[in-house]
Amino acid sequence: MVPSAAPAAPVSPEAAYDALTGALDISRRLRRPLTVLMVEIVDPENAPRLGDLRRFLSETLRDSDGVWPLRHDRIIVLLSDADALGRVSPVERIRARLGPDTSRSLVLGQITVPPGADPDDVLSLVEDARMPLASG
Repeated sequence: MVPSAAPAAPVSPEAAYDALTGALDISRRLRRPLTVLMVEIVDPENAPRLGDLRRFLSETLRDSDGVWPLRHDRIIVLLSDADALGRVSPVERIRARLGPDTSRSLVLGQITVPPGADPDDVLSLVEDARMPLASG
């Protein structure tokens, strides 16, 4: 289980990094997969506010997943004991619940953490994996 930031927690790259470090440690120790998402607001005019997006993600994903604000326009999501090849991917659940108009205002990266990756590697990989959330 990877806790989320408190609902009123300020944007804190350090807290998000610490949460990622803890999730990686648990994943390695238990030999279970960890998937990391990075959701970025690219069109603030049409996107939900960061706090609303955090709340939406917390409600859409499992209780065992963590949602952490990384910057004023980015959130990382830590999906414990999950890989990107699940029955219904987290990205598809997010896209379906947001709808096409809001999805166009976000980009999302998703990776299943490779063995031996440290927090900096993970953040770099998930940033490189970002694509528009809207399909088509």
